[in-house]
Amino acid sequence: MANFIGFYNNPAQNKRVGIDFPNITEWPQGFVPVPIHTVGKNTDYVGIPDAHCPRQNWLMKLVQQTPEWKNLVKKYTGVLEELATICKQSLSLKEVPRCVDAFYCEKLHAFKIPVSDNQFDQLQQLSYEIQNYENGLSK
Repeated sequence: MANFIGFYNNPAQNKRVGIDFPNITEWPQGFVPVPIHTVGKNTDYVGIPDAHCPRQNWLMKLVQQTPEWKNLVKKYTGVLEELATICKQSLSLKEVPRCVDAFYCEKLHAFKIPVSDNQFDQLQQLSYEIQNYENGLSK
């Protein structure tokens, strides 16, 4: 187990000596250790939803053969072509969420993004649909 150092309880509020931290003089008053997971990146299925998972890869290959997935590809072909032009490389559906995440961060921090608001909305919707398929939430 590892602890994330730096969380201190406000001693004026909710001070629970002996519960949140030990009641010993050697312990920093108000310091509350927070346990964090220390699982390897490749097997961290809690903290990293895209961790390597052979079963998920196998299931996604099956999903990509379904009429629903093929309709999704067809529905967003134009959007993908526009994105490929903007990114100067062709992208698969699986790569769309990463682009959307980058655009979202840029937009959040008031940077100019290379897509229009309408394109961003379409890409974000596509990203949600892709992630629903990846996570088994699609119909």
